[in-house]
Amino acid sequence: MIEIHKAKTFFLLLFLFAVNAMAAPGTLNFQARIKTSTGAALEASSVDFIFTYRNSANTCTLYQESYTGYNMTGSGGLVNFQFGASLANRIYPASGGTSLKDIFSNENLSLTCLEGGTIPTPAASDIRLLFVQFIYSGSGGWNDLSAIKLNSVPFAMYATEASKLSGLVSSDFTLKADVPNCTAPNVLTKIAGVWSCAVGGGGTITSADVTTALTYTPQPQNSNLTTIAGLSPLLNQVIKWNGSAWVASTDNTGTVTELDPTVVAFAKNAPSANFITTGNILDLADTTVIAGSNFTKFNVDAKGRILSASNFNSADVTSALGFSPLSSGDTIANATNAVNATTTNQIRGFNVSATAPTINQVLQFDGSQYVPVALPSAPVTSVAGRTGVVTLSSSDITG
Repeated sequence: MIEIHKAKTFFLLLFLFAVNAMAAPGTLNFQARIKTSTGAALEASSVDFIFTYRNSANTCTLYQESYTGYNMTGSGGLVNFQFGASLANRIYPASGGTSLKDIFSNENLSLTCLEGGTIPTPAASDIRLLFVQFIYSGSGGWNDLSAIKLNSVPFAMYATEASKLSGLVSSDFTLKADVPNCTAPNVLTKIAGVWSCAVGGGGTITSADVTTALTYTPQPQNSNLTTIAGLSPLLNQVIKWNGSAWVASTDNTGTVTELDPTVVAFAKNAPSANFITTGNILDLADTTVIAGSNFTKFNVDAKGRILSASNFNSADVTSALGFSPLSSGDTIANATNAVNATTTNQIRGFNVSATAPTINQVLQFDGSQYVPVALPSAPVTSVAGRTGVVTLSSSDITG
């Protein structure tokens, strides 16, 4: 008999654990009697329970089940539960292969925790802690019972593991005495659960067998390479292709003047007919351009090669401008001639009349163009009898 003292309610709890050997394996029976502080049995019509299993250090929640609306009317305070019997009551883990039985294994280091991560490495003798919570109308909230230490009884579920090795049953293993010693060319076979020696397939692996296995035809070693082994070139000699093989040879002499225009690429292995041969050589001869000189004018061919170079002269400038610019030695007459050679047709976007002006005329804007007009013959010399800067008043104006 265990007394549980709570601030909210005083309970008397009698509980009994037993491994259910007759029902489905891996379940656990839990029985308890609950009494109120008055000594009366708890017989509420609807009670909710939560059962939580944690590791011995109380740091990892391994398993949880809940039971809602448990009717204790007429029960005398007695409750009975079979843990692990139904997935419908499981809270954690919600899915997966971990069962109630699995959480009692101290060898299973892959057990996950509700808080995250996996169970801290347990000792072989580690126990599990069971926490019981229940609530009902009038209880004033959840009632938390002290942790119940689960010792040998739940661990009896692992008695069946004694007939296994690393979780494998005896039928997964073979006795050494049942395996015969086979000699070549025999091979070890197992037919209908019996080990025996049998003659191998025999024969020789052929290239066709290899091709079938690889799904493609392999090439002989170095089949795409042309060997140069055994060559002993002398000083300044090069390895040269003679049309059928690589040979050591003295390099060609002379001046390269042209590259065969039909050469598009050099062959990956042996050179092709487009290889550089005598008569098809690269032109690297000097041009007439002096190295290190600075020029402003170049003459190139269609391929962009520089044929000649020079600097701009006055003729080039005149040709580019379309007229001869004035120089510092030109006279006013020359400047006048240069100006007279130019006709002004507009002023700031407005046309100038084609009528030729006469002496002393000026250009006047008539609203649409500039036209030549004569200045007044008698300019104004005074206003209201006053000269200089004149400010008019109302008395100065009549009519």
